[in-house]
Amino acid sequence: MGDAGVNCRAVVPRERYRGSVLVSQLGFLRDHWYPVLRSTDLGDEPHAIELFGEPWVAWRSGENVSMVAGICPHRAGRLADGWIEDGHLTCPYHGWQFDGTGQCVLMPQLDESTPIPRRARVTRAQVIERYGVVWACVGEHPVEPPVWVEAELGWRVYVEFFELWHASALRIIDNNIDLSHPAFVHRRTFGDPAQARLVADRIEETPLGFCVSFDRIAPGVATQTGVGLDESLRIEQSTEIEVIAPLGTRIRLHADGAKDYCFFGAATPVDDKRSIYVRISALEGDEDEQPYGPFHEFGTRVKEEDRKILEATPADFPIDTTSEIHLRTDRSTIEYRRYLARLSEIQPGEITGTVQASDSVVGQRR
Repeated sequence: MGDAGVNCRAVVPRERYRGSVLVSQLGFLRDHWYPVLRSTDLGDEPHAIELFGEPWVAWRSGENVSMVAGICPHRAGRLADGWIEDGHLTCPYHGWQFDGTGQCVLMPQLDESTPIPRRARVTRAQVIERYGVVWACVGEHPVEPPVWVEAELGWRVYVEFFELWHASALRIIDNNIDLSHPAFVHRRTFGDPAQARLVADRIEETPLGFCVSFDRIAPGVATQTGVGLDESLRIEQSTEIEVIAPLGTRIRLHADGAKDYCFFGAATPVDDKRSIYVRISALEGDEDEQPYGPFHEFGTRVKEEDRKILEATPADFPIDTTSEIHLRTDRSTIEYRRYLARLSEIQPGEITGTVQASDSVVGQRR
C-alpha cells in the first residue's frame, strides 16, 4: 500500500474527479515561465532544478545565467553534481563540458584534431532574471516573459515565499482566486465566516487571462495596509485578482487612506504532485508607511493556513466544469477551469474519459 498522504487516489475516489487532468497532461504549460530559484541562491556552482518531473541544472557565469537538461547524453551522469570551469558546466562522470547553449565544447577523451559531434548536446531552457528570481521556460514555443506592473512602478519588492509544497500547481492557483475559502480557511487572520457568500462584482477577460474584482470589509489586514498593528480593525478594501498565466496570479489590494500592496503568486510545477509556492510582494509605501516585518509575519500565517488545506488535496484537477458542484460564489474558479480548457483547446465536458453530466451552478443567477 502506498502512503495515503502521497497516493491521493487511494483516498479520494477517482469517479469524483472525472474529467480531471494532471499538470503533466497540459502540454501548453511548458511554454510559460516559472520561478525556479531566488537570484540570491544561484552562485558559481551548479544548482539542481526539477521542473515538470524532469531534472535540469542552472549556473551563473559572470552576468549570464544558463539552464540546461540535467543528464549528460554520454553515460547519464548527473550534471548538477559537476562544477563550472571557464563558464562551462563540467560533467562529474567523464569530464565532458557544456556551454550555456547546451552544446558540448570539450570531450577529454578526444584528441584535439577530432571534432566534437554536434549532437553531443543537452536541451537548453530559456532563462531570465526579474523581480529577484530566476525564471525559466522549457517549452518549444515560449510566451513573453512576465511583466509585473507594480514592480515596474518602483514599489518595494520582496521575494517573500519560495517553498516546496506537496500540492498540485493547478490547485494552488485555483486557491489564489477562490473568493469563498478565506471565510473559513483564514478565519484566524483575515477571513470572516459571515462573508461566506462573497461574490465577484466583475469578471473581465484580459490579454493574458482574466481579472476578478470585488469589494469587502476585511478584518486583520491593518498590518498589510500600514494603518496599524490592531488586527481587529475592519477595513473597507477593494481587491483585484488577475490570472496572468495558467500558473500565475497578480493580486492588488486598495483601501482609501492607505498604501496599496500587491502579490505576485506563482506555482512552479516540480511534478504532478509537488510545486514551488512562490509569492513576491510589492508595497507602495516606504518602510515607515508599511513596515515589512509585521507585513511578512501576517502573510506567513496566512500562507500556512493555505498550505495545510492544499497539501491534503488530490493531484488531479478537474477542468471539466461538469465534474463538481458549483455555487454562485464559485464564479472566479469556474472561469479558471474554462480558461484552462480554452488554452488546452478542449471544451468543458469533452475531455477524454469524462462522464457527461449537466453543467449546473447551484444558486447561479442567469
